[in-house]
Amino acid sequence: MKTFDIDKIRADFPVLGITMKGKPLAYLDNGATGLTPEPVIQTIDKYYRTSSSNIHRGIYELSETVTEMFEDARKTIADFLHAKGPDEIIITHGATESANIIAFAWGEVNIREGDEIVVTQMEHHANLVPWQQLARRKSAVLKYIPVNPDNGLLRMEELENLLSPKTKLVAVSAMSNVTGVINPIDKIITAAHKAGAIAVVDVAQFSVHHPINAQLMDADFLFFSGHKLYGPTGVGVLYGKREILEDLPPFLSGGDMILEVKMEGPVFRESPYKFEAGTPHIAGVLGLKTALEYIQSIGFPAIMKAEKRLMDYALKRADENDFIHVYGPLDTRIQGAVFSFNLQNVHPHDVGTVLNEHGVAVRAGFHCAQPYVESLGTGGTVRATFAFYNTEEEIDRLLAAVKEACNLFGCNG
Repeated sequence: MKTFDIDKIRADFPVLGITMKGKPLAYLDNGATGLTPEPVIQTIDKYYRTSSSNIHRGIYELSETVTEMFEDARKTIADFLHAKGPDEIIITHGATESANIIAFAWGEVNIREGDEIVVTQMEHHANLVPWQQLARRKSAVLKYIPVNPDNGLLRMEELENLLSPKTKLVAVSAMSNVTGVINPIDKIITAAHKAGAIAVVDVAQFSVHHPINAQLMDADFLFFSGHKLYGPTGVGVLYGKREILEDLPPFLSGGDMILEVKMEGPVFRESPYKFEAGTPHIAGVLGLKTALEYIQSIGFPAIMKAEKRLMDYALKRADENDFIHVYGPLDTRIQGAVFSFNLQNVHPHDVGTVLNEHGVAVRAGFHCAQPYVESLGTGGTVRATFAFYNTEEEIDRLLAAVKEACNLFGCNG
């Protein structure tokens, strides 16, 4: 796409044309799920209409064709992440399953009693609960990089004191889904490796807004969910360094991940197939490929520019209304397009309810990151998350509805 034509882009997303509560939809919940563009919908529809069959097993033309399409999608994902090759790409059902694969396949083999796992206080539950459970199963020690409650940033000065020769794994999100804080991933990965630990990075939020080079980043594992990248739900990606994946046992076992099965036991396929038991969401993987191609047709420079403009505008408008408290550093150089806020003395769910009546879709609550939200001194926030297809007019509608909520509930301002 040579020019950033917002009207043309918005026309690609059918849901943007619907109404909610009788008003044009202002979809500002992109941090939860990105909308699906028409090319992705067409890809999924075409699979079920013209190509519907299983992969890897069939010796007939239709199955062989779909297998080629599926593996070509894996190559596209590998290219998107700048992995060394498609053998470093494991297809999962989402970020949560990806983290659990690491926790079981890697964790059960490599974590022992007394070992240490370091995570951050800002993690989404998908990159927190699996490590809590792993530490509990293995009697390991879980440590947290704390956050600064004033700006939501990690207290990086604490990292060195948390790492030790017992540290085996460091897990961190590249970008917070609550405040949009962009973490210094390079410094954290370098520190983890210096301590002899592996680095696991949740890029579910980051990958939507920024290009990723897995080789330059040097994380041992990365993962994301397809539905946040404008692809289908129920599809995720786990990247792992080839040399690590080769030595790991599978987490799930069953069909398609085996070479042969005797009465004495199975012989597993090589990586990444040994981690992909059962029939995958084939249509979803093909749809994800199209979604990645759609994003690349627009280009990350244009996406980043558009979303920075929206976030700058939202912060500027919020600063004009002293009844709105916005969380995070309030600096778009280190904060992505996540506008998380509260009204004084008004519950976030009440604000969200009013916004719904105005056709404005946002998220309210803990955002699956309860320890982080509570560390900011609140029991929940209202969260508007912007995508490149959003507009300043939608932000104006958001803030007009927020002002009405303030008047309705009598917030102080």
